[in-house]
Amino acid sequence: MILSLLSLSLIVSCDKGGSGRIDVILSSDLHGALDTTGAKISSYINLVRAGNARNTVVLDGGDFLDGNNLLYYANFVDTLEDHICSRFYNFLEYDALTLGNHDIELGFRCLDKMHSSLKAPVLCCNIYRKDNAKLVFKPYTIIKRGGLKIAVIGMINPMTMAGISTDTWKSIYSTSMYIAASEWVPKVRKSENPDVVILLAHSGGEKYPENLPDLELLNYLYYVAEQVEGIDLICASHSHNTTLDKVVGPKGREVSIMGVAPHGQQLAHAVIEKSPENGLSTDCEIISTDKVPADEAYLAHFGPFLQKAGEFGKTPLFYIDTTVSALNAAHESTAAAGLLHELYRKIIQSSKAGKVGVDANMVTLFIERPALEKGVVTHNDFHNLLPYEDKLCVVALTGSQLYRLLDYNYTMFHEPNGQRYYVDDIEGFYYYTSRERKFNNFESNILHSYPAHIYIYSSDKYVNEYYPAQVYHVAMNSFRAYNGGNFLSNALGWSNKAIKAHIVWESETSIRSMIMDITNPTDTLRPRALNNWKEID
Repeated sequence: MILSLLSLSLIVSCDKGGSGRIDVILSSDLHGALDTTGAKISSYINLVRAGNARNTVVLDGGDFLDGNNLLYYANFVDTLEDHICSRFYNFLEYDALTLGNHDIELGFRCLDKMHSSLKAPVLCCNIYRKDNAKLVFKPYTIIKRGGLKIAVIGMINPMTMAGISTDTWKSIYSTSMYIAASEWVPKVRKSENPDVVILLAHSGGEKYPENLPDLELLNYLYYVAEQVEGIDLICASHSHNTTLDKVVGPKGREVSIMGVAPHGQQLAHAVIEKSPENGLSTDCEIISTDKVPADEAYLAHFGPFLQKAGEFGKTPLFYIDTTVSALNAAHESTAAAGLLHELYRKIIQSSKAGKVGVDANMVTLFIERPALEKGVVTHNDFHNLLPYEDKLCVVALTGSQLYRLLDYNYTMFHEPNGQRYYVDDIEGFYYYTSRERKFNNFESNILHSYPAHIYIYSSDKYVNEYYPAQVYHVAMNSFRAYNGGNFLSNALGWSNKAIKAHIVWESETSIRSMIMDITNPTDTLRPRALNNWKEID
C-alpha cells in the first residue's frame, strides 16, 4: 500500500494555473497519540512529501488537547515551554487545523497557549464572540500547491459542544454547520476563486435514518454535502469512525468524504487532480499506521519531552486488589464501574456535593479502553478509565426522567447507527436492561416508542418501590450534565436553559484533580461489580 502511494506521488504535477495535482493527508482525534504513533504519522507524511514535496497539504480535524497522560502533563504540569501539540504540528509542518470539542472543554488557557506558538492556522468559521459577534478564529485559509489554489474552511458542529461547562461558553456562541457552510462556501468561491474547496469539519460522516431531525445529528456531514453547493472534499472527524465515500451535491458536483479512526490509528489520503480535459477528480483511501515505520528523527526530537511525560505517567495514585475492565460494561455490572462509583462517593463525601444531597451516581465507561491491572494504578493507567478532564455535577431528575435517559443510553448503544464506545452505569437503583425492546414500561422515550430497553424496579433509598415522580439528585460528569452526546436534549426534550436549571451543583476542579486529592499511593481500593442491574437477554 505504501509503495503504491509512493509511486503515485512521483507523478509530476502541472504547475500551470488551474491544472495540477495535490496530495491531502488528514489526521484527526489524536487525543495525545504523539509518542510512537506520532512518529509513524511523521514517517508517512515524509514518505508522501519525498515524491511530492511542494504539492502536499496536511490537515488535522481537531480533538488534540485532551485524552491521555501526555496531554495532562503538557496542560497542567510542564507548562513553561511551548505546548507539545504546537511543537508536533510545527515539526510535521501541518497546513491547517480545526477545533474539536475536547480542545475547548479545558477552557481557553490551554488552547491559547498551544495556539500562541503554532505556525499553522486554527480554522473555525462558526464560533463567535458574544460581545461583538466577531469570529474567534480564522474562518478559512488559502493554500497554493501543485498548480492549484486550495481553500480550506474550518468548522465545528455545535452539537458536539454539548457537554462543556457553561463557564467556557460565557463569552462565545456557535452557529450550525449548515448555516455556516451555506455562508462561507459561496463567499470563498466568489472572493478567492479557488480550484478546490475543502471543508475541514469536526463532525462525523455517518448516515442516519431520514426521520431523525437534522438538528439532533452530531455527525451530519452527508446532509451538508448534499445541500451546500461548491464543496469538493470533506474531512470528517469526531465520531471515531472510518469514513470513505462520495455523494452528489445539489448541482451534481461530486463530493468526497473521508474520516479516520482515533488516536492516530489511521490517516486519510486524498489525491486531487484537475485538468481542462477531465475537470476535477478526487481519489481517497484510508491508511493504517500500524505497519508504517516510526520516524527516528521525530523520536530524537521529542525524546526528552516524551521521557519526562512518561516518568510522570508512572506516578502512583492508589492500589487496586483486582483487575478491572469496562469492555463488557454495556451488558453487565462491572468492577470498572464499581471503582468509579467508589471514587465518586469519596468525592461527594469530601466536597460540597454532600451538602446538596446525592441519591445516585451515574458513571460513564469507555468500553474499548485497556483494563486496569491488579496492583498500583498510575496516572497512565487511570487515563484508560477516565480519559478526559470533566468536572463533577449533581443534576436533579425525576424518576421518569432518569428512566428515559437510561433508556435512550441503551437505545443508542444497541440500535443501528448508535454510538458504541461509551455507556453509562447507575448506582442507587435496581434495573434490568435488554438488547431487544422487551419492557412495556410506564414511559416512552421521546424519540422511540416502547417497548423499552430498560426497566427500573426499585432504588436503594426507597427499597420497596421506584417512584417515577420522585426527584433524585444524580451525580454525573460534566460531559453528561451539560448534554454530552445530546442525551438530555434527545431523551428529555430539554433546552439548554432547562439543562442548566437542573444542575444543582458543579465542582470547581476536575474529577481527576479531586481523586488525586482524596487518594494516596498507599491506599488500597477493592473495586467490585455492584450487581444492581442485569441484562436479561
